[in-house]
Amino acid sequence: MLVCSVDFGVVNFAYCFMHVHASKDILLCDILKWSVEDIRQTTQKVTKIPISEITTCFTQHTFPLHFQTILDEHGAANVVFLLEQQPSACRFRPGNPKMKVLSHVLQALLINRGV
Repeated sequence: MLVCSVDFGVVNFAYCFMHVHASKDILLCDILKWSVEDIRQTTQKVTKIPISEITTCFTQHTFPLHFQTILDEHGAANVVFLLEQQPSACRFRPGNPKMKVLSHVLQALLINRGV
């Protein structure tokens, strides 16, 4: 089984594609690709970049370069994604709306490709 784990961040967007298989009574993981990316197309501080620009950078650059080739190679339906849960904003905790939006954008891209 192919598994991809994703940790959301604008400057430190991390992901790992691994092949998980059983050998006797042990699960083994072979790392196929592990990377930490800066998805900005600018040197601006993250707090100054609008959400629309972050999602555009992600959909036009990061996703095609780092995800699409593996999905095409292995078949989108054969990949399991583990996405870091982003906290929701509430009265007592501000949350991180940019990462929440980015996680929803990735979910939409994956659903669109049949994952």
